Amino acid sequence: MDRRPLGKTGLQLTPIGFGAFKIGRNEGIKYPSQYDLPDERTATDLLNTVLDLGINYIDTAPAYGVSEERIGRAIGHRREDVILGTKVGETFTEGRSMYDFTASAIRAGIQRSLRRLRTDRIDIVFVHAHGSDVAILEETDVAATLQSMRDEGSVRAIGFSGKTTAAAALAITWADVLMIEYHLE
Repeated sequence: MDRRPLGKTGLQLTPIGFGAFKIGRNEGIKYPSQYDLPDERTATDLLNTVLDLGINYIDTAPAYGVSEERIGRAIGHRREDVILGTKVGETFTEGRSMYDFTASAIRAGIQRSLRRLRTDRIDIVFVHAHGSDVAILEETDVAATLQSMRDEGSVRAIGFSGKTTAAAALAITWADVLMIEYHLE
């Protein structure tokens, strides 16, 4: 599959990526109906098939339940075949999302993600913002912390995954990548 440059990051991504939410979380969801999570073998087969088909971008987050752990177990041995994107700021524990955008929480979150994903680097780290995304950017140290971690080398590129165009406009001043929703309807 062809790869395309992702802005000025130096990363080459396939035009199609794999979102790993549904291999890790099925409670507290926004989908209209419940679904079962795949078992470990099915998740492993799925992730390896994604890579075998030439897709090289996998998106996950701590808020996606056990997704990061499953990715690490299933394809950690294929690290050079994949561009990994994860997020900071939101975790999902005991059936509910919790948010923390402090510098210490961001640094600890990235360390946990590195362990879960079984890697020494994360290619793209996004701020996982809720509806108050402008306040997150204006009132916390999340952007400065991510910039520092990128400069230190544990993160290759940083980005913002938010809810409003106002926050995206703020993030474009420091982010390498923006993740925006797109709906055909």
